[in-house]
Amino acid sequence: MRLQPQTEHPHGLSDTNYDSLFTKDKHIIFGFHGYPWLVHRLTYRRTNRNLHVRGYVEEGTITTAFDIRVQNKLDRFHLIQDVVDRLPQLGSKGHT
Repeated sequence: MRLQPQTEHPHGLSDTNYDSLFTKDKHIIFGFHGYPWLVHRLTYRRTNRNLHVRGYVEEGTITTAFDIRVQNKLDRFHLIQDVVDRLPQLGSKGHT
């Protein structure tokens, strides 16, 4: 509930505190062990719209914890790939 504004929840962050943590203009890669839409719903009124959430994608499979992270692109490789793809100073050098 901390992601919500103070006006929405008593434990929410003020806009100033949220922006000091997540910035107003930089890309945010958010690895969330839940449904990505939840993070989007909690942050939809915030200034920074460059939020990229990786989370659980329902596929009805039963597998290992590692496989779930890879299938949902939540493993370190995919998260770093997201970061590299969004670093403007790399241009096409970081593109896969």
